[in-house]
This record gives sequence, C-alpha cells and structure tokens, in this order.
Amino acid sequence: VREARDTVVCDLQAEIDAERDTLSDLVQDGRECIERQNKAHRVLVSQRERLAGLKADTEASTTTVDRVEHRHNALAGGISRFHDQSCQAAVSIRRTVTQTAAHCKTSVLGSIAGATADSEASVAHTSAAALRCKRAESQLASEKASYLTKVDELVGLEESHRIAVQTVSQGTASLVGSGVVSVEQGDRRNRELQDKVTYYEEQTADVRSETRSIQTAEKYSTRTLEELKKRQDTLKGQVDKDGSRLGDLQRRCSGIRKQLNEERREFTRSLRELETHHLEIKGEVKKLIQKTRHEAKLQIADLGGALARVRRETKAKLRAGQGGAGM
Repeated sequence: VREARDTVVCDLQAEIDAERDTLSDLVQDGRECIERQNKAHRVLVSQRERLAGLKADTEASTTTVDRVEHRHNALAGGISRFHDQSCQAAVSIRRTVTQTAAHCKTSVLGSIAGATADSEASVAHTSAAALRCKRAESQLASEKASYLTKVDELVGLEESHRIAVQTVSQGTASLVGSGVVSVEQGDRRNRELQDKVTYYEEQTADVRSETRSIQTAEKYSTRTLEELKKRQDTLKGQVDKDGSRLGDLQRRCSGIRKQLNEERREFTRSLRELETHHLEIKGEVKKLIQKTRHEAKLQIADLGGALARVRRETKAKLRAGQGGAGM
C-alpha cells in the first residue's frame, strides 16, 4: 500500500509539473505570437506611411501639369522615372505584404496546433491518473478482503483458545478426581497446556496487532484515495481552464487574421486607386502634349501662311517698283 501510495504520489507530482511546464509553454507561445502580430502591424503601418508618401508625391506631381507648356520635356522624363519608382514600390509592397501574411499565418497555425497538442496530452495524463486511482481502489478492496479473512482466523484462534482452556480445566478436574495419574504428569500436562495457551495468546496478540496495522493502512489508503480524487478534480479544472485559454487564443488569432485581411484589402484598394490616379495623370499629360503639338502645328501653319503672304506682297511691291522706274 505504501509503495502504491508513493508511486501514485510521484506520478501525480510529475503530471502536475508537466502541466505547469505546458502552461508556461502556452503563455510563452502566446506572447511570441502577440509580438509577431505587433511586428506585422508595424510593417503594415510603415507601408501605409509609404503609401501616403506616394500619394503626396502624386499630388505634388499633378501641380507640374500646369507648367507643362514650359517644361514638357523635363516632365516627360520625370513621369517616366516616377512610373518606374511606382512600379518598383508596388512590387516591393506586394512582396512584403505576402511574406508578412504567410509568416503570420504559419506562426499562428503553429501555435494553435502546439496548444491543441498540449491540451490533448494533459487530458491523456488525467485519464492515466484516473486509471491509477481505479487500480488503487481495486487493490484496497483486495486488502480489505484479506483483512476480513485474517479476522475470521482470529475468531477461530480465540475459539481454539477457549476450547484449550476448557480442556485444561476438564483435565485438571479429572486428575484431581481420579488420582490415577501422578501429580508430576498432571503438572507436565498443565505446563504443556499453559504453553499452548501462551502460544495462542501470542498468536492472538500478533493477529490483533496486524489487524490494527491493516486498519491503519486502510484509513491511510482511504485518505490517500480522497487526496487523489481531489487532485484529479484539480487537474480536470486545470484542463478545462487550459481549454478556455486555448479557445481565447484561437478567437484572438481569428480576430488578428481578420484584421490582417482587412488591412490587406485596404492596402490593395489604395494601391489600385494610386495606379488609377497615375494612369489618369498620364492620360492628362498625354492629352496636353497632343494639344500642345497640335497648337504648335497650327501656329507654324499660320506663320507659314503669313510668310507666304508677306512674300507675295513683297514680290508685288517689287514688281510695282520696277514698273514705275521703267516708265
């Protein structure tokens, strides 16, 4: 019983230590997950700031359209460089968002899987403790049956002792009454019977002592079994608490995943708006360049017509001057 009690106590202590280690690992995983989510959030904030900077650059570039008549060549080169930078920034932002989302997804799913495995392990430990409690109960029942058997043996020994005492009394009476057997034989017979009585009394004392030790062991086993049941209830409560913590962690991870998806959609929408705005600016610049070229062609045509008219008038004046000189 003591060995079984010590074994059960050691196993329970080991399970309690394992549960504490599991809880510490869960807390550490939760903290690491929160740190990774904070890093991802900071990266998204920096990407938003870069997007705001790109929007500001785009708004600043729109002001140069008013001066396109004087800086049309420089603006064309600036727009080309800006387009290349925008494409590079868009590719870099998309790559960063994809890597961040994949990393966050992998880390969150890994922490959830680790927490689920730890909870299942704690449930398995609790089931093993319950089996050990049932084994201890069966062992206690067998010891109780053995105790009842020894009590029956004690009752038999007491009955034998009573019969022996009665036999001694009857033998003594017969020896005194008959006078056939000598006094020495009677004394020897009495001593033998007295030795038997002493032996029976010693056996009875041993059985009573063993009975008391069995009763003490039964009380101790009962108290140990109650303590095991209390610890089992404590472990069940701790497992339920771990399950609730795991549920909270899963809900938090779902919320963080939703927030990341929303921020990703918002970033994609902002990037599309930026690309649309850039295409609009490019179209306006193209239209303005075409308009400027068309106006320049019209002005050149007007200048050509005026020059031809001046030439004709000059030729006419020269001819008129030559005609007057001849006359």
